[in-house]
Amino acid sequence: MQDSGYAGTIAILDRMNNMWGWEVMTPEALRDDHWQEFFEVYVDDKYQMEMKKFFEEHSAEALAQIIERMLEATRKGYWAPDAETLKKMLETYTELANKHDVVTDNEKFTEYVQTQNAGFGLAPLAPLAPLAPGKVAPDVNAAQAAQATQQVTGLRLEEQVKAEESESKDKWLYLLIFMIFAGGFIYQRVEK
Repeated sequence: MQDSGYAGTIAILDRMNNMWGWEVMTPEALRDDHWQEFFEVYVDDKYQMEMKKFFEEHSAEALAQIIERMLEATRKGYWAPDAETLKKMLETYTELANKHDVVTDNEKFTEYVQTQNAGFGLAPLAPLAPLAPGKVAPDVNAAQAAQATQQVTGLRLEEQVKAEESESKDKWLYLLIFMIFAGGFIYQRVEK
């Protein structure tokens, strides 16, 4: 997966999302040791493959989302990790969220992380500073910035192939088909 870079991070995240889906739909299919193993390999890096560095280079958001799923499993009572595991997940998630501006719109999850962080004496999640109207984040390129500031309501119209170009292409296609049929007709008449 590491050889695949960004695609590898997304593939690992997909595995976590599938695991989460199984947990929610068929809780008896997963045990705590499955969650623990996923944590040990991808967060705790038990094989010393520099997993955190790999994720931070290619998609820190993917690792944050993986940990978010694990913390959600804990919050909802699907998994009961030991205190050391929980603390490591919270530390890593908070560090990634604060360093890479990772956000979630899950207010209950954010509240859970804040409460747990306080209980462990960890730093809180940093609130994101709202952008002023018309401003965009510094890591957004010019095309994205123009699109972000453009006010669009309803359907967005995009330029399509012009009718004349389409009709011109159709005329040549019809002419070619006609010539093939005409050639076949003439060939049959000459053969008889």
